[in-house]
Amino acid sequence: LAEAQKILQQHRIEKLPLTASRGPLHAGAAAVEITPPVGEPMAGFSAREPMESEGVLDKLYAKAITLSNGQKTITIVGGDILLILPGLRDAILDRVKLPREDVYFTATHTHSGPGGYSSRWIDRISMGSYDEKILSRLADQFADAIRRSRSALQPATLAICRAMPGRESAGKYVRNRLDASGAIHDGIHMLAIRPAGEEDSKPLAMVVIASPHATCFGRRNRKVSTDYPGVIQRQIEEQSDCIYIFAAGAVGSMGPAEAEPRGPQRASQVGREIADVVSGLLRQGGGYASEVVLTAAVLEVDLPQQQFHLGEHMRLSTVAASYLHGRKTYIHVLRINKAVFLGMPCDYSGELAAELENWAMTRRLLPVITSFNGDYIGYLVPNGRYATRHYETRDLNLFGPWCGEYFNDISRRLIERLDAGGAEVRSTNGG
Repeated sequence: LAEAQKILQQHRIEKLPLTASRGPLHAGAAAVEITPPVGEPMAGFSAREPMESEGVLDKLYAKAITLSNGQKTITIVGGDILLILPGLRDAILDRVKLPREDVYFTATHTHSGPGGYSSRWIDRISMGSYDEKILSRLADQFADAIRRSRSALQPATLAICRAMPGRESAGKYVRNRLDASGAIHDGIHMLAIRPAGEEDSKPLAMVVIASPHATCFGRRNRKVSTDYPGVIQRQIEEQSDCIYIFAAGAVGSMGPAEAEPRGPQRASQVGREIADVVSGLLRQGGGYASEVVLTAAVLEVDLPQQQFHLGEHMRLSTVAASYLHGRKTYIHVLRINKAVFLGMPCDYSGELAAELENWAMTRRLLPVITSFNGDYIGYLVPNGRYATRHYETRDLNLFGPWCGEYFNDISRRLIERLDAGGAEVRSTNGG
């Protein structure tokens, strides 16, 4: 069955419409506040009791950055929210009347954000009771951010940078929570946009991708918070008044560093360490392009049978487990110049992402993993971690021991097709 799935996926990859276009960059950005009223459910921890908030530490926002080259227009959407689920995704897309491939979803993955917006019974365990009004309000707010970003397009330049601090430095903000000596995903990616013709100008908008889980505040916290991504935002805003989207990267198995006590101290420590890396990338400057290559597509993915792990030698019946999620999901592919963003429907393992990036070092294109693309299938971890006694590998590893390698294999095939010229680039000037 696994080989048959690989053959089917390869056929889909070959047929995927990945023709790219190149042209002068126009960009726009917007932010809309989504701070929920005190007393509504919070999302993130099933053990939070009660789930209703009792205060607000930080304002929360939905944010959108739109990129256009005259032929293709793509909007990257993020927000201070645990994750985007199908009900919210569809409600947003219905409001903005855009195809799914043109709206690239992600989230900060804060575990102290709004809950109550999913009607699926399994989501209520960590999100609290469903309230249709909460879903509708969030959909309106995210849709408003998308519309505003698309109406604010202006000539711009763009740079995509990556920092690889190394284990000693990275250990100040990220750790492998399954194995202290295991691999960590320490890479920090940054997409920076600034107004055209202003070489020394401050950024108009930024996307920062990093892999520590936004769990500096634990289950006992009942005040709404952005967690450490908000610390990064506040430090960036001191340097530049820009729209900043934090996108959760390969957060599976990756936790925030534990040098400081849980709560504001840990959020400040982790956020400041990542913000310092981002500030260094900004100071380096250079590499800004006035033209942008864009393509986007949604790749349908067939999933293995669901396997809910009950113990070392036990699992839930595959028939019973089939009610947790369907057998199909998708990967959102977004190419921006030499970067290929891969939007995953899960907590994607940092160990898997590190392996993928090591493989891609000899390629022209840079893979950038983000999680929470509008669907959710649980955690994807390497097969070698399957027997680990942890909720990532038991409670929320829903599709068996090899599903992580299966998604990494699909990702490699996508990169190979793009890297081999399988995605022809059209120019707005006919070149």
